[in-house]
Amino acid sequence: MNEPPLSDEALDAALAVLAEQITARLQEGETLAVDAILERHPAQAGALRAMLPTLRRLAELTRAVDPKLNRRRLIDPDPRTTSGL
Repeated sequence: MNEPPLSDEALDAALAVLAEQITARLQEGETLAVDAILERHPAQAGALRAMLPTLRRLAELTRAVDPKLNRRRLIDPDPRTTSGL
């Protein structure tokens, strides 16, 4: 049996949670498999794709302010290098 589609509010809440998780991981310098994340969250994929440049920038700004954070690359286009969300 198919699950009913999520309401706009549920989609917005799921997107907010994903954005927070992604931003936190980027701030820590974690390498993300973006394509894998987008595949796992197809309902939010379009919005996440549009938000990623802003999330990356937020992470860069945080890392610039807090020199204790790791300085690894922020995004890895190769999904085999790390697990996604």
